[in-house]
Amino acid sequence: GEWRTWAIVNFILATGARAGTVCNVKMSDINYTKKEITFTKVKTKQVQVVPLSASLENALKTYIRIWRHNKVDGWLFSNIEDEKLTVNALHQAFTRYCNNREVEHTSVHGLRHSFARGWIKNNGNVFALQNIMGHSTQDMTRRYVKLFADDLKEGYEAYCFAFFACIFPPF
Repeated sequence: GEWRTWAIVNFILATGARAGTVCNVKMSDINYTKKEITFTKVKTKQVQVVPLSASLENALKTYIRIWRHNKVDGWLFSNIEDEKLTVNALHQAFTRYCNNREVEHTSVHGLRHSFARGWIKNNGNVFALQNIMGHSTQDMTRRYVKLFADDLKEGYEAYCFAFFACIFPPF
């Protein structure tokens, strides 16, 4: 279970997928050649394609080799009987995973918020984020980002210096 949960954490932090979406991903939904993942069962009921990063690809290949014994079909994240993982089982596994690491605040959905916040902090395009997260409005995407005061200060001084140095030259 630890490898599976580790892979799920990596998966959500790299894709921003909802728990229900994660449970519905099949191995055939991952296209290593095109570097994309197709979500066929999402909240909006529309097929969604998200990028597959090199780091997530490596994590998934490691997980598949160790936990899934190099299987090439079926559910990506299955239970011990090789059946579809339920959202409830995912939540329970994640809670155990966090408790084993002495992490107090455990929320699978919190990983989705971390994905959104990280995307913006790393200069990701807000419109692309909206699309990846499957939001119909920018307002919903904004709720996920919630930057804290320290986040807003990060890089501010460098921005102001560069901005004002260009507009107000010293002559």
